[in-house]
Amino acid sequence: STASTLNLEAPGPALTSPMTDTTLEYNPRPTFEWDAIDGAVYYRVQVSADAEFTRPLTGWARTNNIAWPYTLQTGGYYWRVQAYAGGIWTDFSAANTLTLEAPGPTLTSPATDTTLQYSPRPTFTWDAIDGTVYYRVQLANNAEFVRPVTYNSATTSYTWPVSLTSGTYYWRVQAYAGGIWTDFSTASTLNLEAPGPALTSP
Repeated sequence: STASTLNLEAPGPALTSPMTDTTLEYNPRPTFEWDAIDGAVYYRVQVSADAEFTRPLTGWARTNNIAWPYTLQTGGYYWRVQAYAGGIWTDFSAANTLTLEAPGPTLTSPATDTTLQYSPRPTFTWDAIDGTVYYRVQLANNAEFVRPVTYNSATTSYTWPVSLTSGTYYWRVQAYAGGIWTDFSTASTLNLEAPGPALTSP
C-alpha cells in the first residue's frame, strides 16, 4: 500500500491574562491565566527575564491559573505555559511579555525649588503608597546623589534629625511595599538660607 504520513501535534495553551505587553504597577506576584486544555493533569508555568528562557522561574498549577509564588522585581518579563495531558507534555505556548513597575512616591512638601530661611531641620512630606511598610528618605548636596544621607520613616513625613547648613539640597523618597522597593521618586530641590541680621544703627 502507499504509505501515509501522520503529524501529531500538541499545541500549548492560549494565554489570556495578562495580555502581552501589559504593564502592572505595584504587583510583584501577578496572577497568570490561560485557556484550559482537556485532560490536563497539571500545567508548568515559566517566567523569565529573557526571551530565551535561559534561567526561568517555574511554577506549577492544577487549574488554568496561578498566583505567582515568587516575588518579582520591577522590570520586563516573558511568561509561557505548557500542559501535561494524555501522558505527554504539550508544546509551550507562545510567550507573552509583561512589565512590572513600581513608581516612587509623589513628593508634596517642600515643593521643588523652595527656599526656606532659618529652617535647618525641614520636614519632608510625600503621598502614601498602599501597602508600604516603610519609606527611605535620601538627602544629598548633588543631583547624582553621590554619598547621600539616608533615613527611614514609617509615615509619609519626616523631620530631618540634624541641622543642615545653608545651601542647595536634593531629596527623594522610595517605598518598601509588597516585598519590593519602588523606584525612587523624582528628586526635588531645596534651598536653605540663613541671612545675617540687617544692620540698622549706626
